[in-house]
Amino acid sequence: MQRYLRTLLLGLLTLLSSLSFAQESVIEAKSPDEKVLRGALCLIKADQRLLLVDEIITNKLSLPGGTISTGEFPQLAAQRETWEEAGLVVSVGKELGRTDSAIIYHCFSDSEIIAYNNSANGRGNDLPIWFAPHYGVEVRGATLVNPYYISKESYRYPAQWQVIQELFEQATDQPVRYVDQLIEQAPPLRQLELNWIQSIQGVVLNSPNWLNDILVMTGKVIEVICHPIFLIMCISLIYWSFGKAVTLKLFFAVNATSLFVVVAQQGFSMPVPHAYMPMLSFSNGQGFSFPDLYMANWICFSCIFIRTVSPRHSIRFAVISSTAALLLSFFMFVTGSAFITDLIVGAILGALVSWHFIRLDVSPLVGGEDLFSRKRVWLGVILVTLVLLIVWPFPTFLYWLVASAAMLVNSVVWRNHSPNNQGKARVFSLVVVALVAALYIAIKSWLSFSGLGSIAVSVVAIFCLLVLPVSLAERWELKR
Repeated sequence: MQRYLRTLLLGLLTLLSSLSFAQESVIEAKSPDEKVLRGALCLIKADQRLLLVDEIITNKLSLPGGTISTGEFPQLAAQRETWEEAGLVVSVGKELGRTDSAIIYHCFSDSEIIAYNNSANGRGNDLPIWFAPHYGVEVRGATLVNPYYISKESYRYPAQWQVIQELFEQATDQPVRYVDQLIEQAPPLRQLELNWIQSIQGVVLNSPNWLNDILVMTGKVIEVICHPIFLIMCISLIYWSFGKAVTLKLFFAVNATSLFVVVAQQGFSMPVPHAYMPMLSFSNGQGFSFPDLYMANWICFSCIFIRTVSPRHSIRFAVISSTAALLLSFFMFVTGSAFITDLIVGAILGALVSWHFIRLDVSPLVGGEDLFSRKRVWLGVILVTLVLLIVWPFPTFLYWLVASAAMLVNSVVWRNHSPNNQGKARVFSLVVVALVAALYIAIKSWLSFSGLGSIAVSVVAIFCLLVLPVSLAERWELKR
């Protein structure tokens, strides 16, 4: 096991070193003497407001634009990226200015710019962009903002914000058509559900403040518990409580469910409710919601877990999980994060996946729970995820690829032990999880200007959260 740990630590150090080298290379490329252009951006001024996109990876605002591909003209890169991120077909005009590594063009929308009168984010006026290729993948949305009401810390490159404001003054204004909602653009069934959401939200908003606060807080807690990242954070607790075989099976089930859901979401491309009416949003829901990821994962995990725990605890957990599923459904629907159809289909998909896993337990041909301790099983998952990453080069598939690789390491490194009397090991693992999470938050905040850096840090954090807590705790136990 020590040999595997040394190899793991060496790999992490190599990755961190390459990330540091990449940052130094970017800094060198940004030298004014080298005149290297890496990106092309579009500055669009509409109704005395600036169009910015809200990036998912960096959690920052930025001008629409991106990296110039090899052999691509900068104007075409700016035009392409603006369509992919903001859903606008633009004509690229004159050059307004340059940053250390990017060129900024004055761009004009070839079609009418439509924005919502009211937006839930409080920063500006959202644009309906659910048809943009990178919506829900790289960007949460596009917003028209007053550049003088936005702090420089909200922008991806704070040092450049003053320059952006100066270039904004030089740009020519374009008209905007404001609308209250675009419910009529949704499919008929979803139009009906949108009207239901409006009615229920009206009742909730008119209820006492304390009841409103309890509803929102309870829903957010359940939403966090049902998120796949929560399982990653709790993987060590599951391991010390139920052992290696059960932990690998549960993670495999959630991994498979998440991949099915994400592929289905990209295929159906049906946006969340507040994409049609931003004021419906009380949460951070984004992208596509058919089927619902949280519900699918929760149902799948609950069904397998109920079969895993002892009979005297299974009924109690079934009641708790059913109550949580109902609360999650109500919260997701009322806050405009998912439609009823999204939740129902997500629950059905999660139940079907769990049913197949339960069948494996009783099959004499596949080896039961020990099946997921085999390296070739995880190698197969890695191969499938890699294919999906090639077809859809999205960060989500990269994260699940890294998670699968981490579980492959765990299938080799983890020991088979009795899950009893492991209280100190649980505490040790939780301390490691807390340290990795704190370090991840700090480093990602420091690298928020870099999309590649943010992805790299997330990749390292996922790998460390899955591998280090249990491995280090087992090594600590051996020394005791």
